[in-house]
Amino acid sequence: MKNKILINALLTIFIGLVISVIVYNYTANNLEKSNDLEMEHLFKQETSLIQRELDINIEVLASLGNLFKSQKDVTRAQFKKFVNGSLSKYQSIQALEWIPRVPDHLRSAYEERAAKDLNLDFKIKSKNSVGKMVPEKTKKEYFPVYYVEPLLGNLKAVGFDLSSSATRLASLDQSRKSKRSSATARIKLVQEKGQQFGFLVFLPVWETDKEEMLKGFALGVYRVGDMLDTALRNVKAQSNLLDIWLVDTTDASSSSSSVTNEKSLLYTNTKVSVVEKDALNANIFIEGRIWTLYVKPSEEFVRKNSSSLPGIFFMVSFIIVMLVGYIISLKTLKAKELEALVKEKTKDLEASYKEIEDFNLTLTHKVEEAVEENQQKDRLLLEQSKLAAMGEMIGAIAHQWRQPLNALAMRIQFIEDDFDDDIIDKEYIQEHSQESMKLVNFMSKTIDDFRNFFTIDKIKGDFTVKEKIDETANMLSGQLDNHNISVETNGTDFTIHGFSSEFQQVVLNIINNAKDAMIEKEMEEGKIQIHLLESEGKGQIRIKDNAGGIPQDVIKRIFEPYFTTKEQGKGTGLGLYMSKMIIEDNMKGSLRVENVEGGAMFIIEIEVQHE
Repeated sequence: MKNKILINALLTIFIGLVISVIVYNYTANNLEKSNDLEMEHLFKQETSLIQRELDINIEVLASLGNLFKSQKDVTRAQFKKFVNGSLSKYQSIQALEWIPRVPDHLRSAYEERAAKDLNLDFKIKSKNSVGKMVPEKTKKEYFPVYYVEPLLGNLKAVGFDLSSSATRLASLDQSRKSKRSSATARIKLVQEKGQQFGFLVFLPVWETDKEEMLKGFALGVYRVGDMLDTALRNVKAQSNLLDIWLVDTTDASSSSSSVTNEKSLLYTNTKVSVVEKDALNANIFIEGRIWTLYVKPSEEFVRKNSSSLPGIFFMVSFIIVMLVGYIISLKTLKAKELEALVKEKTKDLEASYKEIEDFNLTLTHKVEEAVEENQQKDRLLLEQSKLAAMGEMIGAIAHQWRQPLNALAMRIQFIEDDFDDDIIDKEYIQEHSQESMKLVNFMSKTIDDFRNFFTIDKIKGDFTVKEKIDETANMLSGQLDNHNISVETNGTDFTIHGFSSEFQQVVLNIINNAKDAMIEKEMEEGKIQIHLLESEGKGQIRIKDNAGGIPQDVIKRIFEPYFTTKEQGKGTGLGLYMSKMIIEDNMKGSLRVENVEGGAMFIIEIEVQHE
């Protein structure tokens, strides 16, 4: 019979755990798939917007090239009038420029003309080795920044010979040879004051339709960060959900495990400059170069899409399994206790017969029987006290559950009205689900504390006093809050050895007595202060209330069995007696009480366990 009960209990626990794991995995997999679809949608959206912004900017540059191609001589005023509309419309363009091809024999003429137009000392110049602007040395031809708009913020670039920079010259020559527009690799703009990278797009303009004589270049100047901000400004909230790396992969090696280095990263919204190749990616094409957009979910994305639902489902299933197992174990234990009690009564009966036959047994034997009888009474008293605590805790749980159950019922009743009023949408469902799950979690925590409190400890163990005190206070919080009684725990936590459920029963008895005294005196604001301290290997738990103290004729008998000052039916007189027995006999500590200013203070002193 015993084996059958044990097998049934184990089988029930196993099946329940298997179901819990299956439910957890199914819920977690569905949430993961949903997150992947959302991330893929955001990624495609951002890739499309960035490519569209680039294409629009290139179209503006093409229209500027047509201006210089259609007119032999474009004045500075005509240039400014033509580009101002595009610059105000497209915020991602840093500048639009005209770069004429200047043969060496015309250098002075160009310089004088520009100096007159701009009313400043114009020279064709380049950067020296320390980054300072100096007049460009004599060479066959020059490609200076001649027209630039807006002039404000870009004045430093006026006169800069683009062919003096290796990166710019490479793109310039590529555009000239291919007779098509060409983009540079990332560069640091001459006019850049911040930390952004930029790039240039050259569009060759020819003197005639035969494209034999180069007239110059229409040039677009762009800052990568500004361009991405403009492209994604309408989806800024969604773009914060992704960590972005924009990388120039035109010359990238396929053998590297990462895709970025010091010269290829164009932009990132993170503090990490290296991204692995397994990140979600797509190519963006920009005038002869290939940029690759890599994305990974940001911390905000993970936080936004994280859900405790799989864990809740698992815990609910697990709690149900543990309750079933507990009930089965409790029934088994009670059966064993009953069997032991029958054996004990049988033994007592046999002993009685033997006592009649051996009436002259020694006094020592009679004393041993009396001790055994007292121990049995103590066990029965402990069980009676536990049952009394169970009755009080059931009432505490009823208080704990009443408010969340009422709130949950009201939310369920409002769904039909809100549906009729057509105000149920995704945001409503999310808010309703989140608030309801808070109530369920609160009720689940109450059941956990209740189960832990009544778990039958078979082996003594180490535990921290603050955790068990907090669990006990949490179980009583409904009743305490109902009577405006606060519980405050402070001091240094420490670890002791014993049965944790018995220790909780002691704390429960003391707090309940303080609560009952405050209710009897109809106090408007009750306070229970629990102070923890450790000194010289001993730990103290001081539980103080403001209920006015204990009369002197009562305090002397407060730990006696069946002594109570409460009305008949409201107290058994066993709580403090059993508390003292648990602390002093089972845990080898001490329990005493004394009156202090404003109330009474119970002091538990017990040996501290160190690692």
